[in-house]
Amino acid sequence: MTATAATPLLILDGRFVPSEILTAAIAQRPHNLPSHRCRVLVSEDFSWDSVTIGSKEVKTLSLGSGHPRDAWLRGGDSPDSESTHRRESVPPWVGYGVLGADGGYPFDGLPWLSEPFIKEVTSALAPWLPSPRFPSETAQSSPDVAKAWLAGTDLVAASFASLPQDRPWSLLDLATDLERQRLPFSWRVWAGVPQSWEPSWPDIPTPHRAPSSPTVLSMVPHYRCEPWLRRCLAGLVNQTRPPDGIVVVDDGSPVPPAELVAEFPSVTLLTAPSTVGPYRLVQQVMQDTAYDYYLFQDADDWSLADRLAHLLAAAEHTQADLIGTQELRWDSEPGHLIPVHYPLDVNRALAEKPGHPLLHPTSLVRRQLVMKVGGFATGLRFGGDTEFLLRAAWVGRILNLPSYSYLRQKRPHSLTTDPHTGLESPARHALLHAIKQRFYDNQTAHRQGHPLDLTPLSQAPTIHLQHHSGPGLMAD
Repeated sequence: MTATAATPLLILDGRFVPSEILTAAIAQRPHNLPSHRCRVLVSEDFSWDSVTIGSKEVKTLSLGSGHPRDAWLRGGDSPDSESTHRRESVPPWVGYGVLGADGGYPFDGLPWLSEPFIKEVTSALAPWLPSPRFPSETAQSSPDVAKAWLAGTDLVAASFASLPQDRPWSLLDLATDLERQRLPFSWRVWAGVPQSWEPSWPDIPTPHRAPSSPTVLSMVPHYRCEPWLRRCLAGLVNQTRPPDGIVVVDDGSPVPPAELVAEFPSVTLLTAPSTVGPYRLVQQVMQDTAYDYYLFQDADDWSLADRLAHLLAAAEHTQADLIGTQELRWDSEPGHLIPVHYPLDVNRALAEKPGHPLLHPTSLVRRQLVMKVGGFATGLRFGGDTEFLLRAAWVGRILNLPSYSYLRQKRPHSLTTDPHTGLESPARHALLHAIKQRFYDNQTAHRQGHPLDLTPLSQAPTIHLQHHSGPGLMAD
């Protein structure tokens, strides 16, 4: 039976398992594939072949030298009937997964794509994940790394020759090569749950708010993050609902990232006179401007294309003051992508214990909330996001979206991994103890009917941020 242009293609990477496991996997029918035909391309080391998985067509692709590895994607260049047939057989999107050492099928348990998402993924890269389970109190990492991904066929074809042959392929391999070629794409994710937030909050009141056109500024504190800044800014510039402004605030880097930021004419670059820490930077920007909302973003992370659209719609609908998303954590050293889940109702989670129920750089905040609690603790160089959250929870409504909208990079020498400021450092533990003690003191005061202490833990003087390039910002 001949495949059509609408037939998806799944690549089952069997290069790194014994041949007997690969043979057994080919002979098994995948349990979760849809009832219509679906091509499965199995990669191994020796030859082309064809077998059948149930009613599914299976192609075995050699990754050895001497074979036209990209012919199945390009469809040939000559106008003869054979190349025309190949072009008509090109799938609209590709799914990829690595065969487990025990023969485990990487697509088992994954939700099949919806028709609207299929249209989106043809020009995107997307992790393919099981449906999430949300904790009630604090963040929980998934016990399993993400093993499968989706991408538009043209994107895979453009980078196919550059994908590694000595290890499984990752979405980051593909993204890095596409960025090198300056080929446009967006980031999406498919986990089988609607990207709409409303159906997932049946127990949280959602007071409707009249439609409005709020203004949003995205803030990117930056210190020596040039290797990742382009990906970060591309994700913000290409949002389906673009921010009304994007500002990179350089924290005294030896050389500000002027040339890189200049690639994005809609992005403003401000510079600090010296290194003062991220909370002092963002607080100064909020004091100097007058946007309705502020979208946080770390310079070494990146956003899915619809992150702001979903955050803003949910904030306006529920009147949330601070709202985050679920996290996809990219551990750069082993190259693993790990889903991390957060409670949907952050206020309820913090009522149980002062844990870690929201990832600050995923979030969108109302300016009113920031000013109501006196802003960030500008005297802190790290931990200021937790300090702010544990104060804001007393006077603001705080939620998380059920959708993954943010890819966070775990890398050496960041604030959370550096030996002096990392999550396991003595300085971090001491600060966290002080922050939680203030939260417990406020709990006691609240029970006894006494005033709460919502002042920032440590404050530093205001600073002057120099406008280096880009559009002016909406002044207060």
